[in-house]
This record gives sequence, structure tokens and C-alpha cells, in this order.
Amino acid sequence: MKRLFVLTMALFLVVGLIGCSGQKEKKEDNGIKVIPKPPKQELSVVSIDKLHGGHAHDISPDGQTLLFSWDMGQPASDKMAPATLLHTMNLADGSVKKLSHSEIHQGSARYSPDGKNIAFVENEKTFFQTYVMENKPDAPKKLIHKSDEIANFNSISWSPDGQTFAVSYFLINKGRIVLYDAQGNEKQSFQQPDGIAICPQFLDNHTLFYVAVDRANNTLKVMAQDVTASTNKPKELVAGANFEVSPDKRSLAYLVNDGDHSQWKMKVNAIDSNLKVGSTLTETSVKDSLAQMAWSPDSRYLLFGDGSNIWVINPKNGDKKQLVSEIGMIYNLFWINAEEIIFTGVAKEAEGKGDYNFNTYRIKLK
Repeated sequence: MKRLFVLTMALFLVVGLIGCSGQKEKKEDNGIKVIPKPPKQELSVVSIDKLHGGHAHDISPDGQTLLFSWDMGQPASDKMAPATLLHTMNLADGSVKKLSHSEIHQGSARYSPDGKNIAFVENEKTFFQTYVMENKPDAPKKLIHKSDEIANFNSISWSPDGQTFAVSYFLINKGRIVLYDAQGNEKQSFQQPDGIAICPQFLDNHTLFYVAVDRANNTLKVMAQDVTASTNKPKELVAGANFEVSPDKRSLAYLVNDGDHSQWKMKVNAIDSNLKVGSTLTETSVKDSLAQMAWSPDSRYLLFGDGSNIWVINPKNGDKKQLVSEIGMIYNLFWINAEEIIFTGVAKEAEGKGDYNFNTYRIKLK
């Protein structure tokens, strides 16, 4: 890590500072004295523990509850796998409650910012439909969209004020994003003119980011749409996919390829309040377009899963550290807080034995 130096203006001022701080000064040839700033301790792993079987989808706004889908340990039949239903886990004591009932799979679930509602999808085979329900066990679930259009997996995003959530849908090579109120009533929709729109993510209450997929031209672009003015055309930000905006809204992480999709990189660029994309802060190679990303709550670190490994990178200085290895099919990375991470995956040891059941793990850091 680069050493940081604080330059003082004069000798007597430096002496005063040393008397207060107790740090040892360093004398340079030009007579200016420098007080070295100690390097900050980078993250390190304390423990990695299996929390539960199943697939993690979200963490409650208060950071106390995990929302996940689980097949309750039922064996698969010859015709199909058992239904995976929504459950919650109290992260303090590990207690688990079934949230909803269904005979088909439930997933892509997201808490509203106030924690009162949950939007999710149910699917039979490949047909995903969208529902919303109150955040309590056995609450009635409301089907809010049923048509030939299919909800994309991981396609739900809530606005920060909790008044709106967005869902992306597609039909063959056409797609659109639909906005709903908190009760699941449709407010408006945006048609993607060429191809489909996936991965919606609210930047604020009026700006929605998403990825435009043009299959005819084989291109991926991160776009921004002002949802308060439906006549406005979306703004292209970068050529890329699978993006994440930092909580402080100053950095945009995304994946980009070399044109033939054989080589992928994860890049982090600065952005400003006018959505102008600035310089590249850091970049690193990743295995493919499936790399998962998650920003730490303080926007200092970017977590990403690449192949069977999980890494954390500090975009400001490019320092990268491996946290986890030997995990197959890494999905859905979340920060519970600045020192705890949750992810879903299949352990390589289990995968080698033909066990492809997903499990959810917690990483504790220091």
C-alpha cells in the first residue's frame, strides 16, 4: 500500500503536532519534516460458517434477517426438483420461519426499504410471474403480473423511498420495465426499443439504471432512465453489463468484454451527480459475465465472486485480496454490515460428490 505523507508548513508547527500525536518524525534533506500516516488495516477473514441450505435473496433493512428460498430438504423426484419456498432466518439466533406457501419455485425476492413488503417471483419451469406480499408469515400474496411476458430472474428493485418497485420482463427478443406502487398496482412502463432490458436498479427515487441487451448487434449497455419523465430517452452510460452503483453514488462497477465475449474485465469508474462517467479508478480481469458484485456500506470496498473465488478490492488503490476459494457457482453476495458478508454457493467438495445443493454462508471479517 502506498505510504501517505502529511506535509507541514514549518518546523515549529511540526514539533507541536508531534507533541500531540506521539508519532516519530522523519527529516528530509530540504529541511521539511514529515509525519508518516500509519497504513489502514485491510480486511481479513475471521471465519466462514454455513448458515443454512438454500439460496439467499436479500437482507432486511435493519440487517437482522436473511430472506432466502429453500426446498426444506425434500428429495427431488424423477420429474422435477422440489419447490423452493421463501423463508426468513433471524441472524442473531438462527431461527427459521417459512414465509409463504406454494407448489412451485419462489425467488428473486426483495424487501421494501421500510421492510413492510416483499416483492418476488414464482416460476414453473421457465415461466416467472411477479407477486407482492406483506412481510409476515402466511400473508396473502398478490399476483401483479400474469401474461405471456416472463419476469427476468433477479429482476426486482425498490426505489429508496419504498413507493415504487421495478420489474423487468421479456418476450422472445423484446422487453420492458414495469413500475409498480408498494401494493403492486402498475404505474407505468418503459419499452426497450431494441432487445430487452434487465437488471433494473434505482439510483434514487427518479433515476433507474438497467442493462440494455441488443441481441441483434450482440451489445450490452448500462443505461439510465428518468422515471418521472416517461418521454425522456434513456441515457447511455457505458458499454457493459452486470453493474453495481456504490452507496455513496460516486462509483459505478460493471463488467465489460473485448467484443467477442472471450475476455471479461470488471471496471470501476467515477460518476458524478449529473451521471457523467469519469475516469477508471481500477480494473481487473474476471472469468466471465456471471461475476457477482457488492459494495460495502461505506463504499470503500467492492466484493466480487469470480469462478470459485470471492475477492475484495479497494478501488482507490487497486489493492485486491482473496477471501474465499473452492466454492462453485457463487451467487448473490450481500454485506450485512461493514464486517459481515453473506453469499450462496456450492462447496467444491460437495460438488465433486455430485451434490449441487445450494447453501448460504456468512463471512466474518476484521
